[in-house]
Amino acid sequence: MKIKVGKAAFLTLVILSCLFLVGGTTSYARDPVSSVTKELICTCGCGKVAYDCYCDLAKEWKEQIAVDLAAGKTKTPIIASYVEVYGDGVLATPKKSGLELSIWTLPVIAIILGTAVIYTYAQKKSPIPDSEVDSEILDSGHSSGRKKKKDNDISKSVEHYDNLLWKDYQKKKNKKKC
Repeated sequence: MKIKVGKAAFLTLVILSCLFLVGGTTSYARDPVSSVTKELICTCGCGKVAYDCYCDLAKEWKEQIAVDLAAGKTKTPIIASYVEVYGDGVLATPKKSGLELSIWTLPVIAIILGTAVIYTYAQKKSPIPDSEVDSEILDSGHSSGRKKKKDNDISKSVEHYDNLLWKDYQKKKNKKKC
């Protein structure tokens, strides 16, 4: 049984997949210090997110962020102050503006284009219509005709190889006599 998926349903599936991928980037931190430290890369040289790093520098950052949050600062100005001191390399995720925007958009575009190419290719490779299938196969309703032909082909092949082996045996036997 062939199931046809309409173009509208296919397009809906692609759009929902893209929204799911983009929506999956939300923060799941419960306490505000970890929420901020998950946005910063430690500059000690380890390359870890400050939340996962346990060097002295990361510990200082966590303490300072806790003090800043207690003083009433919000997440955005705290992160901006670290970017001001250490540069854009301190950000765990690229900015969503300018050239960095391509880091966010190119994977989504690639997924959409790849899905469209696969869909188009699958449409071209659709099953063969019944009118193009050999009528003998359709009339028989089963593969008994093919099985007999296959058995004949196998028996011919076995007979052929038996003859070759017999000839080879005869040649070796004649060489031993000489």
